[in-house]
Amino acid sequence: MAELNAGLLASGRHDARSRVINALAVKWPLFAKQLHAVVSKDGGKPLTYQAVHKVLGELSADGVISRLPEGYSLSPGWVEAQKAWWNDASKRYSGGEPPRLLEIPPNSSVSYTFTGIISAPYWVIDEMPPIAAGKSVIVQHCGFAWAAQMVGEEQYKKMARFKKSKGNYALCRGNSPGDIYCLKYLEGPIALKWLAGVDVAEACDVLAFNDYVINIYWPPAFKKFMHLTFSSQSAASVMRVVYDYVLVGIGARMKVPVVITRNKAMAKQIIDETLAEFRRGRK
Repeated sequence: MAELNAGLLASGRHDARSRVINALAVKWPLFAKQLHAVVSKDGGKPLTYQAVHKVLGELSADGVISRLPEGYSLSPGWVEAQKAWWNDASKRYSGGEPPRLLEIPPNSSVSYTFTGIISAPYWVIDEMPPIAAGKSVIVQHCGFAWAAQMVGEEQYKKMARFKKSKGNYALCRGNSPGDIYCLKYLEGPIALKWLAGVDVAEACDVLAFNDYVINIYWPPAFKKFMHLTFSSQSAASVMRVVYDYVLVGIGARMKVPVVITRNKAMAKQIIDETLAEFRRGRK
């Protein structure tokens, strides 16, 4: 089922279907008339209300969406199937399993190259909670704040454990409506404190917690795409475009090198410098 659905999304013959799915990936639940209004403003070819209603029937029959009393939403089972498909594909194409953080010896570094832009954030969310929850401040330096909007139900449950840490802090280089939208989105789930428009993450995104430092090197083509998209689109449009690019388009095949260093002094320095930025009260 997961492979079938991944192919469905990638096919241009199902443009109307992917547009409805993308709309529900950004905001849910929505009634048919609300969905029609959303897809009418997404920059695609005009769709009649009857066409949207027909697509909703097809997606319901395929198990892609669920009809709730308050409107339509993506089926949690279908979302998880997509995630599983991309995770499996990443393992097949990379030729090996990603590293386990707990197995990395102190004062050493390992590297791994993920296939697919979303694979690295999924791995981080899978690996971090048992190590960081309740034990460490977690800090992140990012070029663009986007990844939290791409994860599935299982990842959100794991991310909720980050709220039990000693604090979650993010410094974001970007300062667009899309960045602000995504940063605010995490204020509730993980009690994130954030600053945008900070001179960080020029070469790579950085995560630091406990005695771990994770550097994620996004491909130049992806960074260029994100810069153009975040600087020219509204927040809702940004997430629709990024969703297509990351999960369906060329981003699903991009290589993402990651370097994990386990060094207490290095992690502490990054954490201390990040907290100092917040104490300065930059806006």
